[in-house]
Amino acid sequence: MSASEPYCSPSTTDTPPFWVSDEIKQGDKVWENLRNLEDDDKKKYYLPKGSIVHSPAELFGNDPAVAIRLPVKVLSVPKDDYEKTLAASQLISKGVLKVKRKLRIQTYGKKNLIRAERGATGFIDERSLMKVDKYTFMLKSDSPLFKNATGTPLNGHALTFKMQGDLFAIEQCCISPTNENFSNVNEDLEETCFNKYIFNITDEQGDSLGPASYNLSSCNIAEHLTAIPRTKYKSIEKVLNLAKESDGIDEHFHSLGIENIELFPKKNKWSGATRVNDPDIALIKFPINKITGEGPYNSFHYNRDDKVDSDALITPLAGCGFMQVLKTHNKACQTPGCTVMFGDIYHEASWGEHSQHGKGNCIDIRPFRLKDDFHINGLQYGWERYDQEKTRNFIKLLVKAGARPIHFNDPQLIKDFHGPAMKRELRPDLGDNWNLKRFPSKVPGHNNHIHACFPDNQEIEKLCREGL
Repeated sequence: MSASEPYCSPSTTDTPPFWVSDEIKQGDKVWENLRNLEDDDKKKYYLPKGSIVHSPAELFGNDPAVAIRLPVKVLSVPKDDYEKTLAASQLISKGVLKVKRKLRIQTYGKKNLIRAERGATGFIDERSLMKVDKYTFMLKSDSPLFKNATGTPLNGHALTFKMQGDLFAIEQCCISPTNENFSNVNEDLEETCFNKYIFNITDEQGDSLGPASYNLSSCNIAEHLTAIPRTKYKSIEKVLNLAKESDGIDEHFHSLGIENIELFPKKNKWSGATRVNDPDIALIKFPINKITGEGPYNSFHYNRDDKVDSDALITPLAGCGFMQVLKTHNKACQTPGCTVMFGDIYHEASWGEHSQHGKGNCIDIRPFRLKDDFHINGLQYGWERYDQEKTRNFIKLLVKAGARPIHFNDPQLIKDFHGPAMKRELRPDLGDNWNLKRFPSKVPGHNNHIHACFPDNQEIEKLCREGL
C-alpha cells in the first residue's frame, strides 16, 4: 500500500505563510521584544527588524494575556553586522547638552536580552508584523541549492509572492490515502492537504524565470530569504550586481551576496498606535574591503573615522548612482592617478562636522593625482601633484549623472563649467533650464575635496537603472 502523488489545483488564500518583523513604537530601535510564551510579562529575547516569523498551530495552545500579542516561531534573522556598525559608531556630546541624534541609540535597551535565533519562540505585538506583499525577498547566495520548475538555480535571485488582488495565489494540494491506481482506499487514513505558495522569480537583470511553488510548511526556503522593502529593492539589487561585476577587484566582491550587504531600517512614523508608513531602508553600507579600504571600480575609502566605517553609510539610490559613475570613470581612466578616493558619506549632526551629509546621499571625493601616490595624505587644487584634467573629466561625469549640488573650489574648473559650450556638451537635453546647483561651485573648506550629492529623484533612478 502506498500513497498517491499529490494532486493540486489553483486557488487563493488570505493567510500569509509568514510575516516580516518590524517594531511597535520603539522609537529609533532596530528591534522588538519577543516575550516569553510561559509568561508574556517577561522578556528573554529581542527580535531584530527584518526577521521572518510564522505562527505554527502548536503555539496557539499558549493563549496570550493580551489579545494583540501573537505567538510566533522565528524562521530567520538578519546578520548582526549592521547592529555592530550602529553600536560602534561615534558617540559625541557637546558640553552639558546631550545630542540624541546618533546611530548608537538604535541599539540601546537590550542589555539583558538575548538576540533571537532561528527556532526561538515567543509572543510579539502583531502590529509589529508586516505583510509579506510589502517586500521582495532575495535568496541568499550561500543558501542550499533551490531550483525552479525548469531546474534553474535560484540562489541570489528575487522572489515575490504572486498575488491576486489582496489574496495569495496558491496551489492547493492533497494526498489521497490510496495506492498508485487510486483503489483499495485505506479507510483508517484521512486525505492530507497542504498549500503551495506561488512565487514570481526574477534574475539579476530583472528577467522573469517563471513561477515556482513551495510548501512552506515543509520546505526550509524561508530560512534563507532576506526581506527587502519593495520600494528599495531595485537600487539595492543594482548596488549588489555592480559590486560583483566591478573590474580589477573581483577577489573582493565576486562572491558578494545579499547576506553581505548591511541594511539599516528607516525610522517609522506613528499616529497614536497606528503606523503611517510602509517598511523602508534608510541606509546601506557601501561595499568596501574592511581590511584594505578598497571599493568597487578602482576606488578607495580614505580616512575611515571609526573601526567599522559607519561614515560609509549611504542611501541605496545614491550608492547605486555613485557606483555607475565609478564604473564609467574606470572604463575611461586607466592611467596612474585614476583611483577615486572617497571619504565621508553619511555624517550625523552629533559627529560635530559635515552638516551637509545628514541625508546619506552626499559624498566627499579627493581631487585626482598625477600618479598613484594616494598613500600620501592630503591634496589641494593647484598643488604640484594635482591633476586638473582627470578632476575635470570626473566632474563631467557627475554633471552628466545629475549629481547636485557639486562643490569644488578650483576657479579654473568653475569657470569652464559655467561656459555655454560645457552645457551643450554635457547636458544638451536641459537646454536653458540649468540650475546653478548642477555646476561645481565655490564653498569654503572645499579646496581639498569635491562634494557631490545624488538626490532621490527620477534622474538618479534612471542613472541607477541604465548607467551613463
